[in-house]
This record gives sequence, C-alpha cells and structure tokens, in this order.
Amino acid sequence: MEQKKLIHYIKGRLSDDERQQVHKWLKESEENKKELIRLKNVWSLSSYQKKIESDKTLKAWEHLNKEMGSKAKVRRLTPGHVLQYAASVIAIFALGALFQYYIIGKQFETVGLADLYTTVEAPFGQTAKATLPDGTEVYLNSGTTIKYANQFIGDERRVEISGEAYFDVASDKERFFIVDANDLQMKVYGTEFNVHAYPDEKIMHTTLIEGSLGLESTSGNELVRLKPGQDAAFDKESRRLNVKNVNLDLYTSWKDGVITFRNESLKTIVTIMERWYDVEVIFNDKNLGDEVYSGTILKNRSATDMFDIMGVVVGFKYELQTKFNEQDRIYLTRIKR
Repeated sequence: MEQKKLIHYIKGRLSDDERQQVHKWLKESEENKKELIRLKNVWSLSSYQKKIESDKTLKAWEHLNKEMGSKAKVRRLTPGHVLQYAASVIAIFALGALFQYYIIGKQFETVGLADLYTTVEAPFGQTAKATLPDGTEVYLNSGTTIKYANQFIGDERRVEISGEAYFDVASDKERFFIVDANDLQMKVYGTEFNVHAYPDEKIMHTTLIEGSLGLESTSGNELVRLKPGQDAAFDKESRRLNVKNVNLDLYTSWKDGVITFRNESLKTIVTIMERWYDVEVIFNDKNLGDEVYSGTILKNRSATDMFDIMGVVVGFKYELQTKFNEQDRIYLTRIKR
C-alpha cells in the first residue's frame, strides 16, 4: 500500500472507505501490521509533522523513512504473551541531521530532545509493555496507545494515554508524573496505579495501588486525592465522580492475564473480550447483553473456551464465523430453558 495513504491514515485524514481499505490491508499479513507500526514510530519522532503536507515533502518523508527503516525496531511475541516494544532513539544527532536535510532542506535548525516523542500501541488481541525514559514501567492492555517524550525536560513528566494501562512510576520528588487521559489527568511523584480510559466507554476508572494520586480536571484543579485501595469512577457525560474502596484484583489482574468480574452485565464483559481476543461479538437476542455474570476470563484460553463456560452459566449458545482477511465474529443466542 502507498506510504502516502498510510501517513494520512496515521494522521486521521482518510475517508471511511479508505480506512476500511487500510484495515483490510492490515489483516492480510503480520508484515503489513509491522510496517504500519514502524511508520507510526518513525512519524512520532518528527517534530515537523505540520510541515510534511505537500507531495514534495511527502516524497522527502518517504526517503527519510527508507533511511530509518533499519533503525525503528519492533519485537513481537506470540499471541497471548506480552508484546513489548523496544522504542529507542538511535544516533540522535544523525537523526536530527536527516530531518534537517530531507524535511527542511539546508536551513539550519536544531531538533531538541524534548521535541521528539514515542508512541507505543497495543493492538486488539495483544498487550504491551513500555519503559519510559525515567525508568517508569507501563503495561498496556489491548486497544491502548501511549505517547511520551523521549526525554522528560522541566518540572514534570507528562504522558498521554487512550485505553487502559498500569503504571509503576519511578520515584522523582522533584518532578510530577502526569497522565493525560483527555477528560481527566492524574498527578503523582512515584506510585502504582491503573487507568481505564477507553474513548468509547462512558465511565473512566483510576485505581490507586500504592502511594498518593491527585485526580485533576484538564484545567489542573484537583478534584480528589486518592488513597491506596481506592477507585475513582468518572462519568464523562454527567461529569460526576464516585470514589470507593475496592478489591484491587478486580481492576489490575488483567496485566497478569486474568480478568475477574463480579455481577457485570454480559454487554460490558463482551466489550472487554472483543479487545482481548480481537473478535466481534453480536447479540442475536437484544436483551441478552443485560444478563449478569460473575467469573474469570483467562488470556491464555481461547475466546470460544470462555464462551463455552459463560454460556452454561448465563444460558446462551454461540456460533463462530471466520472469513479470510476479516475479523472473526461470534454470534450469541439465548437458550430457552
């Protein structure tokens, strides 16, 4: 596929039909997925994204990308295991020179480290782990993206997240660690916490395991200071915040390959399973999604294994539909008892 189209896909400038074409191309092979991830990583390094608009500069970008092809590396593990990206900047001054030569010509301009960013993505069906420049470790759940500077400069360490991630933050009493999740942000010095902030979900959760965490509005006003063992549920529509003591395993065990539910609707559980197993689940009975289920889902077991168990308890049967180059679909139908 043309790199020009992939670049516009990364920038979110494709039509619905064009996006579907890219999605179809991605499903054709693992190499295609690697190519897109490599492009994303290289693209995120550029502090001149807004300058790369014309066909002329797009050609320069393609030349630069070709030059950097051997330097942007992604290591994949088998499905069901942790996908870990080793995202690092190699020969930073040479990289800056490449940007100057290919993108802004012979004009002298310094590319500072603070202008360079890395984006790590955990696709549906996989998880990922990223180690940030300060030593902070971040575990990414399926369907999650995190963006951070290759070097934290100034009085804060700021990252952006969409999805769910578990943070084990390196201690630094001189600089705040801030997580920007669009609707809210979290401010800590050194602690462990979990953020559940998928853009397509109404409720956002922030769960504190150790230390202290301030939950703030996007303007920087602190809304609440969490204590270990507490979860803050934020309703993005009503803007209401509910804080309560919780069983931490229910909110954090996903990073160990386990998700435990307590009286959750089947619709909520299915949403999580769609991300975890990269499948589409369709309810043939409209009210089936309202049924409540308590149990555990294991990452090392297949989706059909889990639906076998859940179907017996809830009372439904499933049909798996697979098509070449398309996402698997699972149809759920209620069993009359």
